[in-house]
Amino acid sequence: MATLNANALTSLARTKSEIDILVDDTRFDDMVIQYINTASDAIELMCNRVFRQQDYSHRLNGNGLQWLPLQQFPATALDVVYVDNDWVFGATSVVPVTTQSLIHLETFLVRRGKCNNWPALQPLNIQVDYTAGYATIPDGLQAACIEFVRYLYLSQ
Repeated sequence: MATLNANALTSLARTKSEIDILVDDTRFDDMVIQYINTASDAIELMCNRVFRQQDYSHRLNGNGLQWLPLQQFPATALDVVYVDNDWVFGATSVVPVTTQSLIHLETFLVRRGKCNNWPALQPLNIQVDYTAGYATIPDGLQAACIEFVRYLYLSQ
């Protein structure tokens, strides 16, 4: 039997309900699961992001500004930030994570402090360890995935 990938944007039961397959009818489960996996992969590829919540460790270029954009969003936790022009990223290069290191949860930005900017124009001299993504996939995103599955199912 096919299984849903970890990045599946909806459930088998919800999808079957939405595309008018009886929940107890298991004849099409493998096919629908494959369609959910295909749709989820395609949506993430087109959006150039991962939607499920997970931990990240990204190296970024210093931008000389007060705000630093993260690669994934929404950010839900900021674990540690390193600034190191020698690219060692050890304990001596940790920037304290305080209330000054604000995360704008829906916009994926990290602030350096009230008056401090991130170092300017240094290649990959900042490492940010953080958690981002949705613990529960939003209804609109699930609906988009189900519509994609509906299209694939009706096109067979």
